[in-house]
This record gives sequence, structure tokens and C-alpha cells, in this order.
Amino acid sequence: MENYKLVLASQSPRRIELLKMLGLEFEVTPAHIDESKFKIVDPNELVLRLSYEKAFCNWTNYNNQHIVLGADTIVYINDEILGKPEDKTDAMAMLNKLSNRWHKVVTGIALLSTDEHAEISAIQAYEETEVHFRKLDLSEIEYYTNTIEPYDKAGSYALQGLGGCFIDKINGCYANVIGLPLVKTVNALRQKGIKILG
Repeated sequence: MENYKLVLASQSPRRIELLKMLGLEFEVTPAHIDESKFKIVDPNELVLRLSYEKAFCNWTNYNNQHIVLGADTIVYINDEILGKPEDKTDAMAMLNKLSNRWHKVVTGIALLSTDEHAEISAIQAYEETEVHFRKLDLSEIEYYTNTIEPYDKAGSYALQGLGGCFIDKINGCYANVIGLPLVKTVNALRQKGIKILG
């Protein structure tokens, strides 16, 4: 797509950094949606819906020269979704739950643009990564939850930060755990005609 303008519907510093690493120029326009109204149990379906809704709420504000990227990441263990912690007690409970266990991180992406018929055109994908925490001591959990790091992160940890000390095994895409599955994002952008990596 010639003369495109890419818009990231997220204020996540991690997603911004990953897109910049790809050499892309883009605008940042955070999406504001009420995630609580989506009563979807399946994690993969949930991130696909939320990433679409985040992209759509911004796409309506742009013209047909724009492509809007929405993304959503969740952490879940067994059938329980772990969102962003409400407070220290909540963060400590999540980290204790993840200690010495496998969990999954899933990120959905949605790229919205206008097709040749002036209709909305969407590409969606999701990536799932398995993550294993080593056994955590209570003193480590206490120390970590006294920092600011856990409080805007799904599952109460950041792989790219101090929380990386807790992780001893990863099966799948590393960048997905940070918040953007790079391979699937690059593939989707290329399908939209955006040239990346030469």
C-alpha cells in the first residue's frame, strides 16, 4: 500500500519499541475500550476480539490512507485469565500462582484498513507462548511487588524487565510475551503492502 500511514492503537512502550526496531514510522493513538464487557472465555478468541476492537475504535477516526494496528496480550494458567493486578496483594497472589508452573501468554493482533471498495479490511492473528517460572521465594515476590514493574502488566510480571529473573523456560515466540508476536505482525503488515526488512 503506497503512501500508507501506520497507526498503533496502543501506548505500550514495549510494542512501540518492537515496531521501531522494525524500522517503521507510525503514529501512536492509544485505544480506550471497556474490556470488561467482552464475556469471552476462550483466551485466543478473547485477544482476537479485543485487538480488533482496539484497532476499530481508532480506525474510524482515520481516512483510507491509514492502517491501524491493535494488539492485546493476556496471561492464563489452566482456565484462569490473569489480568493486570489491582494492587500489591493481587500481584503477590498471581506471582505465587505462577511459581514453579507453566502458564501461557497469548497475544492477538488486528490490522485494519480500507479496501478498494471503501470497505473495512481486516487481518487478524494470534500467537501463544508457553512460559515456565522457577520456584519463587516469598521474599522475592515481596521485593518485586514493591517495585512499579508488575502493576501495568498482565500476569504481574515483565519478561523484559526484572521479572525475567523468574523465567527458566520458554516455548515459542519471545517477543509475544513482551506484547507483540513479531513474525505474525511482520507477515500481516506485508499482506497490507508495508515493506519491512528490505
